[in-house]
Amino acid sequence: MGYKISIIIPVYNTENYIGQCLQSILDQQYDNLEILLINDGSTDGSAQICEKFAASDNRIVYRSIENQGVSNARNIGLQLATGDYLLFVDSDDALEPQCFNSITAELAANPADVITFQFRRYFSAEKMETFSDYKKGVLSRADIAAYFSSVDYLPFFWYPFRRLYRLAFLQKHHLAFSTEITWGEDTLFNFEVFSYFPESRLSNKVIYTQNVNPTSYTSQRYKKNLTENFIKHYEKRIEIQKRVSAAIDHKTWKNLSYYYINHVMNLFFNNIKASPNPVTELKRFRDSIVFRQLFKFYNYDFTNKKHALKLLLFRYKLYHFITLAHSGK
Repeated sequence: MGYKISIIIPVYNTENYIGQCLQSILDQQYDNLEILLINDGSTDGSAQICEKFAASDNRIVYRSIENQGVSNARNIGLQLATGDYLLFVDSDDALEPQCFNSITAELAANPADVITFQFRRYFSAEKMETFSDYKKGVLSRADIAAYFSSVDYLPFFWYPFRRLYRLAFLQKHHLAFSTEITWGEDTLFNFEVFSYFPESRLSNKVIYTQNVNPTSYTSQRYKKNLTENFIKHYEKRIEIQKRVSAAIDHKTWKNLSYYYINHVMNLFFNNIKASPNPVTELKRFRDSIVFRQLFKFYNYDFTNKKHALKLLLFRYKLYHFITLAHSGK
C-alpha cells in the first residue's frame, strides 16, 4: 500500500472552495490516505459541506471546534495524525492531478524527513505563476544553514502546504504551530523544522495550486495585536537562529534586518492606517527590541522612495509625519 499520508486541512468560512479542495484529494489514485478535516468554528456553510464529504468517505476524519485560529486547528490535526507523512492543505486551495504519483516517486527515491515541492499560484484564468526553488535534490546541512543566513533564500521557508513532513521527525522534536502568533506562523514553523536539520530534498514536481484569495489575512481590517505579534515573532526567530548557529554573524543580521524592516514594516504601515492610536503604536514598535537591534544592519532601498522615506521617518521617530502621509495631507 505504500506510505500512509495524513492530510491536515483547517477550515474556516471557505464554503466556496472547500468542496473543490476535497474533490481534488479524493480524485487522486492513492488510497492510503487519512484526511483530517478540522472545522475551526466556521459560520458559513463550510460545516455542512465537510459533514457531507465525511459521510461519503471513511478516510475523512472530521472534527468541529470553536474558532481559535489556523495554528490551533493544524495542531489538532497533528495530534490526530497516524500517517507516516503529513501534508498540509489550505481549504481554499487544491492538489494537482497526479500529485501522489510525484510524491510516491520522491519517497521511492529517498524517504527524507522533509520533501519540498513546487506549487502554482492561481490569480485568475488569465494569470498563473509557478513558484520554484533554487536547487533540486538533497539539501545538505551546510545548504540549510546558508538558507538561514541569506535574504535570497527567505522564500524557501514560506508555506507548509508544499511540503511532505515525516510525522516521526515532527514528534521527535515536539514541533507544532505557535498559537500566540497570528502573522508569519507558517514561516516560523518551517524555521523551527529546518533548525533541527532534517534530511531534506527539493523536488521539481508541482503538486499544489494556491488560490490567491482576496480575503486573505493581509487584506483584512485593522489588526489590533499586530505589534505584539511581530515582536513575539522576532524573539522566537532569534531563539531559532541560535539553534542553527550559536553566534549570529553580520550576514545573518542583515538578512534579519531586511525581513523585519523591509517586509514586515509594509504590513505594519498598512495596518496603522486604521489604528485609533497610530502614534502610540509607532512609538511602541519603534522602541521594541526588533528595531533597537536591527536598524544598524539595515541598508535602505531607494528604488521604492516612498517606503524608504517612511522607514527613515520611523527610524528617527518622526511619527507625526508618517501619520500625515497616511492621511493624504
